[in-house]
Amino acid sequence: MHKAAIRRNSAPEIRAMAECQYLYLGIEAEARLRKIVFDPTGLAEAERILVFAAHSQIDRWLRLVDVAFSKHYQGAAAVRVDESALTEVASKRYNRIVTLLHEDLRPIIENRNKIAHGQSEWQLKSGSDGKFKKEAARIDFGDHWNLTNLRDALEAIGEIMLALVVSRPSFERDFDRFFSSIQQAKNNLSANHDGSEFRRFARSLGPVGGWKKPPVTPSHRAN
Repeated sequence: MHKAAIRRNSAPEIRAMAECQYLYLGIEAEARLRKIVFDPTGLAEAERILVFAAHSQIDRWLRLVDVAFSKHYQGAAAVRVDESALTEVASKRYNRIVTLLHEDLRPIIENRNKIAHGQSEWQLKSGSDGKFKKEAARIDFGDHWNLTNLRDALEAIGEIMLALVVSRPSFERDFDRFFSSIQQAKNNLSANHDGSEFRRFARSLGPVGGWKKPPVTPSHRAN
């Protein structure tokens, strides 16, 4: 539907589809967290309780990192990893994941909440009906190109987190590959800073319907 709206160059439809697609990314992030936490080969029940004791969605993702790192690298799950006990390589990986969640996942989760509560245009002050935040900006959902690459990054984040939870050897073996996928998605986002990649993508979609009617060829008559 989003692609069809782009083919028609219908601005209202494109805006609506972008909002729906962005909302879906936030829903998928929430669902992916639960899928990772409840993987039968990963956390024990007591460790799951530690994760879900965190208040917000992003805090649960961050808590999951601490629980998994402390379990695999310190021998017992904890709500906060002791970075001084990590090796230099493990510490760097821990901080790269935490930074990734703060910078790339947090906006998706927080904007999802705003959209779900009807505050994509105007944001109410917490607990104050009718009082809007003067500094609140309209959410920029991005275009189809950006949303597709955000989805790719989210998929890679989910994979690296699952590997971390389930298996330290798998996590260490595949860490660079997963981060390479994330970096590629982020490079694609940067390349579209002026909308050029999206315009190229839009042109590739062709006319409405995405295809042209094939020409009619004359049939061969039998002699």
